[in-house]
Amino acid sequence: MAMTLLETIEVGSGGATALEFTDIPQEGLHLCILLSARSSMAQDDNGLGVEINGSSANSNAARLLGYNTTVTGNVGGVANGISQIAADNSNAGLFSSTVMVFSSYASNRQKRYSSESAIPTSTIATYRPLTYIYNGVWNQTAAITALKFTSGDGFMEHTTASIYIIS
Repeated sequence: MAMTLLETIEVGSGGATALEFTDIPQEGLHLCILLSARSSMAQDDNGLGVEINGSSANSNAARLLGYNTTVTGNVGGVANGISQIAADNSNAGLFSSTVMVFSSYASNRQKRYSSESAIPTSTIATYRPLTYIYNGVWNQTAAITALKFTSGDGFMEHTTASIYIIS
Protein backbone atom coordinates (compact mmCIF):
# COMPACT_ATOMS: atom_id res chain seq x y z
CA MET A 1 0.00 0.00 0.00
CA ALA A 2 1.10 3.52 -0.72
CA MET A 3 -0.18 6.94 0.32
CA THR A 4 0.05 9.69 -2.27
CA LEU A 5 -0.45 13.32 -1.27
CA LEU A 6 -2.97 15.04 -3.55
CA GLU A 7 -3.24 18.48 -1.94
CA THR A 8 -2.65 20.47 1.24
CA ILE A 9 -4.75 23.48 2.25
CA GLU A 10 -3.44 25.93 4.85
CA VAL A 11 -5.82 28.63 6.06
CA GLY A 12 -4.33 32.10 5.89
CA SER A 13 -4.96 35.35 7.73
CA GLY A 14 -8.64 36.05 8.28
CA GLY A 15 -9.67 32.38 8.39
CA ALA A 16 -11.84 30.39 5.98
CA THR A 17 -15.48 29.35 5.90
CA ALA A 18 -14.73 25.93 4.35
CA LEU A 19 -11.97 23.57 3.25
CA GLU A 20 -12.63 22.03 -0.15
CA PHE A 21 -10.95 19.33 -2.21
CA THR A 22 -12.20 18.98 -5.80
CA ASP A 23 -11.35 16.91 -8.87
CA ILE A 24 -10.33 13.92 -6.74
CA PRO A 25 -8.84 11.30 -9.12
CA GLN A 26 -10.43 7.83 -9.15
CA GLU A 27 -7.28 5.66 -9.20
CA GLY A 28 -7.06 4.75 -5.51
CA LEU A 29 -8.74 2.47 -3.01
CA HIS A 30 -9.32 4.81 -0.09
CA LEU A 31 -8.99 8.50 0.84
CA CYS A 32 -7.26 9.71 3.99
CA ILE A 33 -7.57 13.29 5.26
CA LEU A 34 -5.28 14.63 7.97
CA LEU A 35 -6.60 17.78 9.64
CA SER A 36 -5.11 20.12 12.22
CA ALA A 37 -7.93 22.56 12.94
CA ARG A 38 -9.38 25.23 15.17
CA SER A 39 -12.73 27.03 14.94
CA SER A 40 -13.41 30.57 16.13
CA MET A 41 -16.67 29.51 17.82
CA ALA A 42 -16.74 30.43 21.56
CA GLN A 43 -16.89 26.92 23.05
CA ASP A 44 -14.50 24.00 23.71
CA ASP A 45 -15.25 22.09 20.53
CA ASN A 46 -17.24 22.51 17.34
CA GLY A 47 -18.85 20.08 14.90
CA LEU A 48 -17.15 19.34 11.60
CA GLY A 49 -19.56 18.79 8.70
CA VAL A 50 -18.87 17.22 5.33
CA GLU A 51 -20.41 17.71 1.92
CA ILE A 52 -19.70 14.87 -0.48
CA ASN A 53 -19.89 15.71 -4.19
CA GLY A 54 -21.59 19.01 -3.30
CA SER A 55 -24.31 17.58 -1.06
CA SER A 56 -24.75 17.33 2.70
CA ALA A 57 -27.63 14.85 2.23
CA ASN A 58 -27.60 11.03 2.23
CA SER A 59 -25.06 10.56 5.01
CA ASN A 60 -25.46 9.48 8.60
CA ALA A 61 -23.02 8.65 11.38
CA ALA A 62 -22.74 7.43 14.94
CA ARG A 63 -20.25 8.96 17.37
CA LEU A 64 -18.53 8.23 20.64
CA LEU A 65 -17.13 10.89 22.96
CA GLY A 66 -14.46 10.11 25.53
CA TYR A 67 -13.91 12.71 28.24
CA ASN A 68 -11.92 11.99 31.43
CA THR A 69 -13.40 8.63 32.47
CA THR A 70 -16.76 9.13 30.75
CA VAL A 71 -17.85 7.72 27.40
CA THR A 72 -21.10 8.77 25.72
CA GLY A 73 -22.47 8.19 22.26
CA ASN A 74 -25.06 8.95 19.62
CA VAL A 75 -26.31 6.16 17.40
CA GLY A 76 -27.31 7.66 14.07
CA GLY A 77 -28.85 11.06 13.66
CA VAL A 78 -25.53 12.87 13.25
CA ALA A 79 -26.53 13.71 9.63
CA ASN A 80 -23.53 15.15 7.74
CA GLY A 81 -21.30 15.28 10.84
CA ILE A 82 -17.91 13.66 10.47
CA SER A 83 -15.96 14.89 13.50
CA GLN A 84 -15.39 17.62 16.08
CA ILE A 85 -12.55 20.15 16.16
CA ALA A 86 -11.03 22.50 18.75
CA ALA A 87 -12.82 25.81 19.19
CA ASP A 88 -11.91 29.18 20.68
CA ASN A 89 -12.54 28.25 24.35
CA SER A 90 -10.13 25.32 24.27
CA ASN A 91 -6.49 26.07 25.09
CA ALA A 92 -5.29 29.23 23.39
CA GLY A 93 -3.34 28.41 20.27
CA LEU A 94 -3.87 24.65 20.39
CA PHE A 95 -5.40 22.81 17.45
CA SER A 96 -7.22 19.49 17.31
CA SER A 97 -5.81 16.53 15.40
CA THR A 98 -8.19 14.58 13.17
CA VAL A 99 -7.75 11.57 10.88
CA MET A 100 -10.56 10.70 8.43
CA VAL A 101 -10.79 7.73 6.06
CA PHE A 102 -13.27 7.18 3.22
CA SER A 103 -13.20 3.51 2.22
CA SER A 104 -13.61 2.35 -1.39
CA TYR A 105 -14.27 5.95 -2.45
CA ALA A 106 -14.21 5.22 -6.19
CA SER A 107 -16.42 2.11 -6.06
CA ASN A 108 -20.07 1.79 -7.09
CA ARG A 109 -21.13 0.88 -3.52
CA GLN A 110 -22.17 2.97 -0.50
CA LYS A 111 -19.17 4.73 1.02
CA ARG A 112 -18.12 4.08 4.61
CA TYR A 113 -16.17 6.70 6.52
CA SER A 114 -14.61 7.02 9.92
CA SER A 115 -12.76 9.66 11.89
CA GLU A 116 -10.94 10.16 15.15
CA SER A 117 -10.27 13.55 16.76
CA ALA A 118 -8.24 14.59 19.78
CA ILE A 119 -9.15 18.01 21.17
CA PRO A 120 -6.98 19.71 23.83
CA THR A 121 -9.24 21.52 26.30
CA SER A 122 -6.96 22.06 29.26
CA THR A 123 -3.40 22.47 30.44
CA ILE A 124 -1.11 19.59 31.36
CA ALA A 125 -1.89 20.24 35.06
CA THR A 126 -5.64 19.71 34.49
CA TYR A 127 -5.41 17.36 31.53
CA ARG A 128 -8.92 16.56 30.24
CA PRO A 129 -8.84 16.08 26.48
CA LEU A 130 -11.88 15.26 24.38
CA THR A 131 -11.68 12.29 22.03
CA TYR A 132 -14.32 11.77 19.35
CA ILE A 133 -14.76 8.73 17.12
CA TYR A 134 -17.23 8.81 14.22
CA ASN A 135 -18.34 5.96 11.96
CA GLY A 136 -20.69 6.70 9.08
CA VAL A 137 -22.04 5.89 5.67
CA TRP A 138 -22.76 7.95 2.57
CA ASN A 139 -25.77 6.26 1.04
CA GLN A 140 -24.81 6.86 -2.61
CA THR A 141 -23.07 4.71 -5.21
CA ALA A 142 -21.31 7.50 -7.14
CA ALA A 143 -17.55 7.82 -6.81
CA ILE A 144 -16.39 10.59 -4.46
CA THR A 145 -14.94 13.40 -6.58
CA ALA A 146 -15.20 16.33 -4.12
CA LEU A 147 -15.13 16.83 -0.35
CA LYS A 148 -16.01 20.07 1.44
CA PHE A 149 -15.55 20.47 5.21
CA THR A 150 -17.42 23.13 7.19
CA SER A 151 -17.47 24.15 10.84
CA GLY A 152 -19.75 26.62 12.63
CA ASP A 153 -17.94 29.96 12.55
CA GLY A 154 -15.32 28.68 10.10
CA PHE A 155 -11.67 27.76 10.45
CA MET A 156 -8.97 29.88 12.10
CA GLU A 157 -5.65 30.84 10.54
CA HIS A 158 -3.09 27.97 10.41
CA THR A 159 -5.75 25.26 10.10
CA THR A 160 -4.22 22.70 7.75
CA ALA A 161 -5.81 19.83 5.81
CA SER A 162 -4.08 17.29 3.57
CA ILE A 163 -5.76 14.67 1.40
CA TYR A 164 -4.05 11.42 0.40
CA ILE A 165 -5.01 8.56 -1.90
CA ILE A 166 -4.29 5.13 -0.51
CA SER A 167 -3.57 2.58 -3.23
